[in-house]
Amino acid sequence: PLVPVPDHASLRQMLVKQIEYYFSVENLCRDIFLRSNMDHQGFIPVSTIASFNRVRSLTSDTSIILDALRNSAVVEVQGDRLRKRHDGASWAL
Repeated sequence: PLVPVPDHASLRQMLVKQIEYYFSVENLCRDIFLRSNMDHQGFIPVSTIASFNRVRSLTSDTSIILDALRNSAVVEVQGDRLRKRHDGASWAL
C-alpha cells in the first residue's frame, strides 16, 4: 500500500517531534546506542539519526532534518551534528 507523503510543514513537524523525543531525558536515560554514538561533547552525526527507522520513513535527506531542527528548543544543530541543547555533553558515554 502507498503511504501518503506529508506536505513540507507536516514533514518538518513530524521530524522535530520524533528527533526531540530521541534527545529527551526520558529516552536518553535508556538509549545506550544513541549515547554511545555521541562524541565527548554530546554531538551525534545527523546521518546516524537519519538512519533510524522512524526518521528514515519520513526522509533520508539530512539537509531537511537539519533545517527542521534549527529552531528547536530541545536539539542543538552545529554543522552536520546534533546534540541535546544545554546539557548535551553530560549524556555522552
